[in-house]
Amino acid sequence: MFSTTRKVLKFLFYSAMASIAPHIDTEPPKNTIIFDPDPHVHNLRKTVNACAYLRDLARYCPHGAGEAVIKKVEFMKSSRVPNHEFLLCHVKDPRNIAGRDTVIQIERFNDNAPPQRPRTDIPSLQPPTKDRRSLSSQSVSDASSHSSSPSLFGQALDLFTIFCMPVITSKDDNVLSTLTFDDDSTFSAEEAGVMAMVASDAADEYSAISHQCYWYARVIFNIIVETQAGKYTKRPLEDNKRMGKRGVIRIVNNASSNFFIPPSDTSQRLVHSYRAKWHQWQVDIEEKKKEKDAPLRREEAARCTAEAAAERERLEAQRREEGLLRKLQRKDEELAKMRREIGDQKRDQALHLDQVSSFPPNTI
Repeated sequence: MFSTTRKVLKFLFYSAMASIAPHIDTEPPKNTIIFDPDPHVHNLRKTVNACAYLRDLARYCPHGAGEAVIKKVEFMKSSRVPNHEFLLCHVKDPRNIAGRDTVIQIERFNDNAPPQRPRTDIPSLQPPTKDRRSLSSQSVSDASSHSSSPSLFGQALDLFTIFCMPVITSKDDNVLSTLTFDDDSTFSAEEAGVMAMVASDAADEYSAISHQCYWYARVIFNIIVETQAGKYTKRPLEDNKRMGKRGVIRIVNNASSNFFIPPSDTSQRLVHSYRAKWHQWQVDIEEKKKEKDAPLRREEAARCTAEAAAERERLEAQRREEGLLRKLQRKDEELAKMRREIGDQKRDQALHLDQVSSFPPNTI
């Protein structure tokens, strides 16, 4: 009886899951960088940068572009000095498949004093290379050896951290502004990645007075607000006065600018760069899809060619068989005709003999 009850409960559970998430078993993730199918990494996070994420996506799973949709963006600020600011992007699969939700944290540090590497970090698909847009693996792994008083200038370390688990924010972190996107919004992780890359390209040098975490978070946030207008609800409606401040000192204003930041590095100017790069990235990803599909297309073409050849051979064999059948049919018709003629001759002969035998002998 217990076994029967368990089977019934199991059936009801899976029936309920199928109604809630009908694609859970039939739709594997295409963006395996964000929605990693490996259950062993669900409690881990991937620390890369926007450039590395976009590169790996295009190289390994281009068909996953657009699968990770951002549903909410939070502008975060630490209450501890130096009041670090960063963005949290809450990502989901638009098909509402259970288990496919994660968070991307976008932030900037000084490469001379990067954040301490979490024990739960896992590497990206490719080892990071030392260039102006890539994560410095040496600096991250040696973070504990740096002074607690970071340098005011240096190489920028821009992180695009993908959490494979729900993020529990620190009690010292405060949400200053929230963008909640509409259900039909298609704002993707790739778009956020291109925005972050545009900001990184605009200023790859860290400066405590101009291009620091305040500028980086605010310029990306402003680009999102500008380009996704009409697709989200903002709370609070007015910008929080603590944005861009270190303590009581305002470092960056609402336009992501200050006296030391050139006009070319403000969000108003970088929106144009973003639109151009986003368009180019979409073109490039379509080419990558074609490249990825090329072997499949060749296999499909070969299969179609083989099927066509087999069909031609079948039709030819059918025609040969039909021709042979027609010949046999003609032979049968000829034999039948000959039999009829022979039968007619026999009947004529028999009739003639009957007629001859019917006359009296004297008449002959």
